[in-house]
Amino acid sequence: MIAISVAILIIFCVNNPQSELALKVYEFTGEKVSYAHLIWFIPFYFLWGFIFARIKESHEVHSSKKQSKNAEKSPNIQTHAKVICKNSVATSYRPGMQDYVYVYDTLSITFETQDGRRLVFSVTQEQYSQYLENDIGVLSYKECDGQLFFINFERQAQPSN
Repeated sequence: MIAISVAILIIFCVNNPQSELALKVYEFTGEKVSYAHLIWFIPFYFLWGFIFARIKESHEVHSSKKQSKNAEKSPNIQTHAKVICKNSVATSYRPGMQDYVYVYDTLSITFETQDGRRLVFSVTQEQYSQYLENDIGVLSYKECDGQLFFINFERQAQPSN
């Protein structure tokens, strides 16, 4: 956003060299604003964008590794629970004008524990297809840093029809 603002500022000052804003920039920098400034600004913008993206990616990888290590250390929690609902959300993405479409499925199962707490877990396709709504059994999961990690659900009773 700042980059766009600076680019607009440069273009405005070049097209309106006698404006008050262009004169203030001249007083501050000591030279008139030209398109050459914009040409130098664009690679600088992309370089910092690239560096920022790498730093952010590195931070996310480090955070996810730290979180998975913490999850491994946290104890398994087992409780009696019931499958309340199963959710499947499909998201499609079409990059550009290509003929192919990416489809992402987000699958989740909501369990209700004996104390009335509802827990929502992201699950794999295999886990999603194993359980039915109203299944009752023992839920195993981990809780770490406010996030829930599904381990297993052992069904003890089939839903009645």
